[in-house]
Amino acid sequence: MFAMESGGALSQPSLMNAGSVSVGPSSQACIPAPKDEEEENVTSFDTIRDVMIIQDPIAPVWTIDDFEIARKLGQGQFGNVYLARERRTKYVVAIKAILKTQLLQSSNEHLLRREIEIHSHLIHPNILGFYGWFTTKHCICLIIEVALGELMDQLEAGGLPEPTVSKYMLQMISAIRTCHKLNVIHRDLKPENILLSHDGMLKLADFGWAAHIPDQDTNTGVCANTGVSANTVGLSAQRGLQNSSNRPRTPQYDYLKNRRKTYCGTLDYLSPEIVRHEWYGKEVDLWCLGVLCYELAHGGPPFPCQEYKAQGFKEADARKQQQQDIQQCSIEKRLLPSMSNELKDFLRKTLHKDPKLRMSTDQMIVHSFITKFNDINKELAL
Repeated sequence: MFAMESGGALSQPSLMNAGSVSVGPSSQACIPAPKDEEEENVTSFDTIRDVMIIQDPIAPVWTIDDFEIARKLGQGQFGNVYLARERRTKYVVAIKAILKTQLLQSSNEHLLRREIEIHSHLIHPNILGFYGWFTTKHCICLIIEVALGELMDQLEAGGLPEPTVSKYMLQMISAIRTCHKLNVIHRDLKPENILLSHDGMLKLADFGWAAHIPDQDTNTGVCANTGVSANTVGLSAQRGLQNSSNRPRTPQYDYLKNRRKTYCGTLDYLSPEIVRHEWYGKEVDLWCLGVLCYELAHGGPPFPCQEYKAQGFKEADARKQQQQDIQQCSIEKRLLPSMSNELKDFLRKTLHKDPKLRMSTDQMIVHSFITKFNDINKELAL
C-alpha cells in the first residue's frame, strides 16, 4: 500500500491531471455527493500557495471535513474530480479522488507515487498547481488547482490564428523549460494534457509518464535545486542505471544514466527515437512541442494515424505507415502554403529526426515565430 495511508499535507506540491481525471462506477463512495450546483469564484494557484501550507512536512492534516464539495467536474478511469472550497481559507480548489482498489488492480500505484514526487517540485504559472492530499477509506484525494477546460476543446473547429499559436506555444515552451531545468521529461505532451485556467492561461498537467533524468556529471541522481534523490522519486530501479555504487563509471554509463528507453506517449506525438526503440532524453519533449505547434496551427498533428486509416489501411498497417513517416520525418511535405515563413522554420527546427539538431527550449523562446507575437523579456528573466 501507500506510505500516504495516514493522510496529511504533502511535504511538496504535486498533482495529477484534473481534466482527464479518473474513477470507476463505484466512485460515489469516494466523496460525499455534491451539496449544490452553485458556481464558485476560482482562486488562482499563486493566491492559494501563499496561504495553504505546502512543502512543510509538519503541516496540518487535511480530511474530507476540511472541504465543502460543490459538484463533480469530471470522471475518468480511476477517479472523479470535484469542485470544492477549503473551509478555513474559503479558497476554491479541485479534489481528485482516486480509488485505491482501481489503482492497485491496475498496478499503477508506483506511477502515482512517482508522479506526485516529480510534479511536487514543478511550480510554474503554466503548470497546474498542487496543494496537498488526504485519504478516505476508499480513495487517495489530491488537492489541486481548478481548470476550466482542455486546450483540445479550442481545436474542434480547426487550427488557430498564428498569433494565438505563438502565444500558447510560449506558455508551453516555458513550462517544459522549467521541467528540463529540474531534469524532468514529461513524455506525454499533447492538447488533452493541457488545461485552461479561469483567466485563459494554459496549464500543463498529467505527469503520469514523467521521468526524472539525473545530471550527467553527477552520480547522485538528485534533481537540480530540489534535493529529491532518485530513490525518493522511485526511479532507482529503472534500467539499473542509477544509484549503483558498484557500477563502474564509463562514458557509456554516464550517457545512458540520463536516458530512457520506455516506449510510452501518444501515437501521434511519438518522436522518431521512441519509434525506433532507441535511448532518448529531453529531446522527446522538444519533438512534442513541434507536433503541438503544428496541431495548434493546422487543427491536427503532422503524422495522424487516423489519416492512414482513411486511406484504407487497417489499424496495424496504419500504425506501421505512420511510424515509417515519423522515422523519415518528412515534415517538409506537411508544411502548408498558408503557414508563415517563421512558423515553417520553427516546425523544421523542432520536428527534426536527429534529436541533437532540434532547438532547445531556450532557442525556441528567441525564435522569430515566438518573438514576433510575444514580449519575451519576462520569460528570459526566469
